[in-house]
Amino acid sequence: MKKGDRFFTRTLLVVAAIALVLRVVLVFLAAGMERAPDEEQYVFGGRAIARTGVPRYPNPNWDEAHSSPVYPYLMGGAFLLFDGPRAVTAVKLLQAFLGTGTVLLVYAVGRRAFDRRTALAAAAAAAVYPALVAFTHYIYAETIYTFLLMLVATILIGGRPSPSARRVFLAGLVAGAATLTRSVFLATVPFLAAWVFITGVDRRRDGMKRVAILLAGILVVIAPWTVRNALRYDGFLLIDSNTGNVLYKNLNVLRQENHDIGMGTRWREDAAGWRGKIPLRPRVEIENIPCRNAAEVKRALLFVGRHPVIYIRNCAVRAAELVNPTSFLVKAIRRGYYPDLPPVVGEVLVILSLLLTMTVLLAGFAGILTAPRSTAVLLAILLIAANLLLGVLVVSMSRYRLPIMPLMLLFAADFLLRGRRLLFSPGNGRRKAAIVLVALFLLASWIRYVPYSFPR
Repeated sequence: MKKGDRFFTRTLLVVAAIALVLRVVLVFLAAGMERAPDEEQYVFGGRAIARTGVPRYPNPNWDEAHSSPVYPYLMGGAFLLFDGPRAVTAVKLLQAFLGTGTVLLVYAVGRRAFDRRTALAAAAAAAVYPALVAFTHYIYAETIYTFLLMLVATILIGGRPSPSARRVFLAGLVAGAATLTRSVFLATVPFLAAWVFITGVDRRRDGMKRVAILLAGILVVIAPWTVRNALRYDGFLLIDSNTGNVLYKNLNVLRQENHDIGMGTRWREDAAGWRGKIPLRPRVEIENIPCRNAAEVKRALLFVGRHPVIYIRNCAVRAAELVNPTSFLVKAIRRGYYPDLPPVVGEVLVILSLLLTMTVLLAGFAGILTAPRSTAVLLAILLIAANLLLGVLVVSMSRYRLPIMPLMLLFAADFLLRGRRLLFSPGNGRRKAAIVLVALFLLASWIRYVPYSFPR
């Protein structure tokens, strides 16, 4: 091993050790923190699975198929093995290890897409990035989902410039697991398929073959669950019923549902403040879960067709809120979920978290516009684009932006280490203009939404 290789390897191991220690220590330091409502749903559902094999949730809008299966059944397995508090701790410790794994995957993707220096800088940032750290001791599926998303990218670009059929199939298997963790991964599949197609040796033959292999890997994983749903509910339900619930709340006349700080009750407030009869499309009331979900999806699509102006307006709202630099960490601090956290430390963490996220978003988008062109970079851009597009078209909040932040860290690191020279060099007028437009959009959003993180 060369001297330079040893330096990067040793430094990466130190970064990974810091990431793991930080996450594990916080699991125990934050053991007494209050849980948010959705976290309580997962804990309640996990206990129900341990008792009966089927999730039950206290929220009346959550039927037993509401959540994608991986996380509630993981929680259920933990409750089968351990008592209540230790079961939750076991899941959080698993998340701490997977969160550390994500740090290593950031380096793996960065080394392929950029260079070792950029990869190491991004991995170090991911190790201590506040929201990524915090979610390892929250009871949400994002940590597992983020790890799987990064693993898909790592597998595909590991055989550059064109992945082998074996790698494509393995990526499909992992993508299937990601889909069962959060069904929104389905929105990413067309982007993955497009990348696999265009990186084929022969786009017509080899490209289509690789797309088929990718889809086969995904179907191998999710098909048993879909068959299980058909047998249990007597109808077609691919993954979960949350699709219909999300579309009801977000493809409607009111502004989108958003649980970031300062906006958690906005949906109800909009409904209460509407003058005259509100043209809110009603929730579908059908007992059969697949039929209800399908009916909600159909009504959402019809609503968009009948009210395009309202839909476009709400897409603009979602776009602005997607880059709100707040996080669930900020909300947890503001609501006092960390009982032992001194107020001064909490204020510093809030400010630091906001500033870091603003830096990553601005430098990350600038990095996308200035990054060197390669198949690895293209894959990272497509994964980011899929998640951003879903946020603009359907639903956005800081929690749903979290899975792409490791990739944004890579582009931010590349821009800060290399691409910033573009701003001071002659030429490249179009790229500079694009960066200015992005900066103006981000600034407009931040002026509007940053004050929500500092409630009076």
